[in-house]
Amino acid sequence: MDLYQWEDIGRNGDYVGPELRQWQKEALWHWEENNNHGVIEAITGTGKSLVGVAAIRQVLAEGGCALVLVPTSALLEQWHRNLEKALPRARIGKLTGGRHDDFNSYNVLVSTVQTACKNQPKPKSLALLVADEAHRYGSSQFKNALSSSYNRKLALSGTYERQQDDGVEQYLNPFFDGVIYTYGYGPALRDDVVAPFNLALVATEFTPHEQHEYDLETEKCRKAKRYLVKNCFYPAEWPEFFAQVQTKIKDHSRDTESYYCRQYVEGFAHRRSIMAEASGKEELLAGIRDSLNESSGTLIFTETKESARRLAWIAAQATTAMPLTGDDKQQDREARLKEFGSGKLKVICTPRILDEGIDVPEAELAIVIAASKSKRQMIQRMGRVIRKKSPPRAAKILITYVKGTSEDPIDGGGHEGFLAEVEEHAKHVEYLMGNNTELIKKWIETDSTLEL
Repeated sequence: MDLYQWEDIGRNGDYVGPELRQWQKEALWHWEENNNHGVIEAITGTGKSLVGVAAIRQVLAEGGCALVLVPTSALLEQWHRNLEKALPRARIGKLTGGRHDDFNSYNVLVSTVQTACKNQPKPKSLALLVADEAHRYGSSQFKNALSSSYNRKLALSGTYERQQDDGVEQYLNPFFDGVIYTYGYGPALRDDVVAPFNLALVATEFTPHEQHEYDLETEKCRKAKRYLVKNCFYPAEWPEFFAQVQTKIKDHSRDTESYYCRQYVEGFAHRRSIMAEASGKEELLAGIRDSLNESSGTLIFTETKESARRLAWIAAQATTAMPLTGDDKQQDREARLKEFGSGKLKVICTPRILDEGIDVPEAELAIVIAASKSKRQMIQRMGRVIRKKSPPRAAKILITYVKGTSEDPIDGGGHEGFLAEVEEHAKHVEYLMGNNTELIKKWIETDSTLEL
């Protein structure tokens, strides 16, 4: 494996970013060997976007141009800033709601996928397309952004999958040519790229009323799935079953099959909401909130904006805490993240706005109140706290679940295989009861400084 080309990419002064890590050089080598096509799958926090920057630098050195696709305006601004810092000689433009730059004036464009679908920039010669958070683009809605005008194609993803449809197989793999390099927890820990982490799984319980509501929705799901598997020959395995349910719902039919698909989705959504909003989880947070002052930054992941606001209020009775949601203006989000980075703000509560892409200041503790069914989202949430810290110390991840539900790892739950993967790599794993707040507080407050 000849990595010379990527050993010193700043030798000509056209790149002034961080030195590439060994895994990043190897990923680029594999991409180059695959005719400059492919998907690079690397867990959040390992620096996968720098692979894209290096590929852009290379195509510019050869006289070409590059388009970067991102799913949100916040990521567009982040990529634009990072490219300006790393590639000072490049001319970097934007394609977004209020700005429509092109390759006549710029050799790098950063565009939201929505804008690129409507206004696809046309490169004149050698061109690279970098798709950040590429799993987001596997749909008929975004396929127009994946233009064949680009000779080189690089997709970046924390977890290259789509839970609810076959968009990876139908749209992404034919365009990018599949995964050519994967970098997971094991190698990242071995290479000292991410911080080691301790994991606590904390059991809570429903109230009788919550249990009754959960059981009703569970029975609704069982009845619907039983009909669809028996009479409509749906696959029994959950990911394939749910993908087919989602596909059927989209055709807006009014037949019996569609009725049971809607019943399943409604029951599934209601059941997930009951687990996410369980009062035992709020009581748990109220019982441990004093300890959050001992952490150098806590991220609390919720299911909804309303629960993010409610949990931020609970935490704020003992420390500085604020919600961070999609309703916030960009400048307000940036201000809160800056306060979080400085230590002025101790706790951020968020539904999904931090699930993908956005750079988050150093955090030591993640509390997952509402765990996502998606392995991809859970891995991205972990990535917010496993970035290396100074001074070196282990991250802490606390995942709450309701006993006897689909969240319960003892009963075979565990978020699409996510727990099995992270338990294997955790330094220590603790199973705790939510009513034992003193023990949980002790776990949070234990010094996690690493010996050098």
